[in-house]
Amino acid sequence: FCRYYTPSEGVKLFLLDFFEDPDESANAIYTNIKTRIEKAGLSLNNMSCYSADNASVNFGRFHSVYQLLYKENNSVLAVGCPAHMVNNSIKNALAKCRFDVETLVLKTFSHFS
Repeated sequence: FCRYYTPSEGVKLFLLDFFEDPDESANAIYTNIKTRIEKAGLSLNNMSCYSADNASVNFGRFHSVYQLLYKENNSVLAVGCPAHMVNNSIKNALAKCRFDVETLVLKTFSHFS
């Protein structure tokens, strides 16, 4: 998705492109992103953030899509997948609980059924 702002139109959100590519390497993903952004008449220099799932190909420390984007635009921010962040937060919080969460859910469901 691409979100941008113009004074005349305000904030716009649109799907830049949808494609399939069996090559899921960092270089291939980066090239696909760059090609499609430039094809739309936009520039990576105006990109403010990159959001994807938290796989190492996207946000790995040494060679990832984010690292390649950052080399071209050092102001681009990395935004991990919100669903994965919520899942990890809940999983870690539940590990600290002193009661069995599954039992609580089953008893609550049983009570209201």
